[in-house]
Amino acid sequence: MGTHRYPTDGRTTIAGTAVSIAVFAFALAVVGSGFPIPHRKKALHIREQAVFSEEEPIQYPVPIFPEALQLLLQTDEGGRGLDIANNSLRRDPARLFHAGVVHLHSIDESDLVVIGVPPMSGGDDDWFWIVRSAQRSPEIILFVGASSLQLMASSTKGFQDVRAVWSGASETSTNIYKFNGKVYRLWKKKWTKNGR
Repeated sequence: MGTHRYPTDGRTTIAGTAVSIAVFAFALAVVGSGFPIPHRKKALHIREQAVFSEEEPIQYPVPIFPEALQLLLQTDEGGRGLDIANNSLRRDPARLFHAGVVHLHSIDESDLVVIGVPPMSGGDDDWFWIVRSAQRSPEIILFVGASSLQLMASSTKGFQDVRAVWSGASETSTNIYKFNGKVYRLWKKKWTKNGR
């Protein structure tokens, strides 16, 4: 888990074309909705969401910036989801993701928690990405397949720690990720039997 080497095969061409189409749609969505693009020194007038899951959907969804969308589609998981998406979703791949703004490090830097929308998901988990500096020079600093993702109160190297929980029929995995200065890495993993 973590960042990925991006493939340069046929998928990249499809993703590039789709993103080019999505740029115009993104601009219309921002202007038409009146969504205030997150910007430096904006006051947080609402309490920032910390838990993301199917049961805790993104409370204040925002459009994904085109450069960030390109990166998401070029990950291994993004490519697989795009491969099995229908033609309508391929033409507008931004619909394969939901995103919410968070500030992992500083109010000056707007980051994204991104959740994949089926088929951009696993068989028994949801797909989560964290995109750093989503407006200026986006980087994917975490990918995880899980049932839920939580931004913790603790931090490492100035970035909030992340807890990802996956629950199956009989057991649950809790993974803690810490920032290493470049990306998030798994720090601790714990399995527990359900019902205990």
